[in-house]
Parts: sequence; C-alpha cells; structure tokens
Amino acid sequence: MDYSNLLDGIILLTSGITISLFGSGKLFPRLGGREHANIMKLVVTTGLLISLGGFVQLVRQLV
Repeated sequence: MDYSNLLDGIILLTSGITISLFGSGKLFPRLGGREHANIMKLVVTTGLLISLGGFVQLVRQLV
C-alpha cells in the first residue's frame, strides 16, 4: 500500500478544517470583523473545498 496518497489526504483534510475554523472565527475571533465578512466567507468556502478534496482522496485510497 502506498502511504503517500493516504498522508496527502490526511494533510488536506486537517489543513482544510483548520482554514475553515480560521475563516469562521473559531480560531481567532478578533480577526473576523464585520468589515471582512465577505473575505471570511470565501476563506470558509475554500477550507471546506480543501477538506472535501482530502476526504475524497482518503476514500479513494482506502477503497
């Protein structure tokens, strides 16, 4: 079994979750103000897409 793709999937999943938490204001609540709401929504969406890519890669590797 090639573990590099599995590790890539785990890294994508965890980094996407971290980016989503940052964009939603859970990690650093002081950074997410009302003036940056559109940017933070974009950051959350990007993080969710990265997490989805990591999840798909994990499923493809394990199946």
